[in-house]
Order: sequence, then structure tokens, then C-alpha cells
Amino acid sequence: MIRIFLEWEMVYLFLVWNLFLAWLPLFFAQLSSKTNKSYASISLIGLSVLFLPNASYLVTDLVHFRMGSRINLWFDMVLFLSYAFSGLMLTIYTIDALVRVIANMYSKRLSSAFHILIFPIIGCGIYVGRIERWNSWDVFIHPFHFLSEMYQIIFSSQIVDLLSFCALFGGFSALFYILIKRIQQPHDVHINPKLK
Repeated sequence: MIRIFLEWEMVYLFLVWNLFLAWLPLFFAQLSSKTNKSYASISLIGLSVLFLPNASYLVTDLVHFRMGSRINLWFDMVLFLSYAFSGLMLTIYTIDALVRVIANMYSKRLSSAFHILIFPIIGCGIYVGRIERWNSWDVFIHPFHFLSEMYQIIFSSQIVDLLSFCALFGGFSALFYILIKRIQQPHDVHINPKLK
């Protein structure tokens, strides 16, 4: 809003929409923990996983950096990094929420498997959105076209690009997740007896 007020340049308004999409998976995950019906919970978990790549996707919006150049370079850098960091934190909160729901409703073993598999899923989802330009809701609006295109990608040389991209962004999301979880862990403080 500050940027728009100063320059009347609305070139980056898409970031607001992308941030809204990044909040949806957390909303679905929290909603799934409040339902007692298994089919409703499974549906909400599925929606959360489907929309989850939208959160980490905000990192790839850096590709649009300096599309508008009428304002200070550093302002735009802080703007983009704020959205990217928000998306990564929403990814962490959503994964944690989903792991709790799956562990409580099903089993800890299943939640542990989910904990590992979710990062490649995130990487693939970002690829489908950023490179192939599909939206999460296209799975429902154009299911046959979507599946047809995914089939063509999987059984072509493009599969190499897909796997590389998935490894890159899935790995990046996983590393960020591990880093933040490590920071959140309580650290034992050892006090030298001589200082007491």
C-alpha cells in the first residue's frame, strides 16, 4: 500500500493475491482438525496439500523483481523478500498442522511418511504453477486437460526438468523447514558453577 501511495504503480498487486492463496492451505489444515467426520477431514487435507505449493511459490515471484522501477531498489527488495519469507513460514505452519491432524486421526507412522513426502509434492506443485502456468483450482475446472498435460510431461524428456525443479525447490523448502524447527527447539543453557 505504501508503494502504491508513493508512486501510483500497481504492477506488484499480484503479490497480494498470491499471499491470499498461500493462506488457504493453512486455513484448510486448521479446518480439518475441527471436523469429526473422516470424509470431510480427508477432503480438507487433500485441499490443503493441493494449495500448499502456493505458499512456497511466493519465493519464485522474485522472477518479477524490478518489473516496476519507479521506486527505490531496496524498497522493492524488502517487499519481495517479505512476501517470500511469509510464504515459507506459512508452509511450515501448514505442514505442522497437517502432521498433527494425520497423527491424531490416523497414525504417527503415516504422519512421519507425510512429513517426508510433502516436500517433493511442494516442489512439483511449484513447477506446475510457475513453469506450466496451471492454477490449483484447474484440477477441478479442467481435470482432463490437466491430467493429459501431466501425462505428456511425465512420458517425455521434460521429466528431467520436472524432477530437477522438484528437487531444487522441494529441497529448499525442506532445508528452510529444518532450519526453523531447529531454531524453535529449546536449547540447554549450561551455567558455569563458578559464576553462581
